[in-house]
Amino acid sequence: MEENLLLETGWREMDSSELILRGGASGIWADVFNKAKSLINFIADYIPKLVKGFLDGFALKIF
Repeated sequence: MEENLLLETGWREMDSSELILRGGASGIWADVFNKAKSLINFIADYIPKLVKGFLDGFALKIF
């Protein structure tokens, strides 16, 4: 039953040698994922500092 489902959808199992040969395309996606992850981590570190700076800046009273 599972083999029929795999054939109907176009998916098929790959052994380790095929995965090694076709790993180049997945390497590109891994690169994109790592760059996106580092960008998200940078933004997550930067936003709290930015908000704190705005709040501290607007909280100052100039006499």
